Amino acid sequence: MIAGVDINEAIKAVGHAKATKTKELVSGIRKLGFDCQDRLKIISGGAIPDRSIVKIALPNTSNWHWVVKNNDKIYDPAETIIPEKLFLSKFKATSFLKPKEGGI
Repeated sequence: MIAGVDINEAIKAVGHAKATKTKELVSGIRKLGFDCQDRLKIISGGAIPDRSIVKIALPNTSNWHWVVKNNDKIYDPAETIIPEKLFLSKFKATSFLKPKEGGI
């Protein structure tokens, strides 16, 4: 998605289609030839940087999910493209991975 590959190629880079840990996501991004920070950064003040991979908390569970933010839209590989304001009214974004310069 953010790397310009389809879901099957992204799954191959990560190594599985189950719950993906940050370390696995970073490794998969790098296997696709891109670079990003090694660790998640906490979202403060509700501002989510553009062109970032965002970890969200799912309501009423301890589960989480990855989405991509680009141009004020949230791209959810499990769903669709959602305007950021609508998305944030339903889910809490907790942290993000940001590509390094020249990255994704």
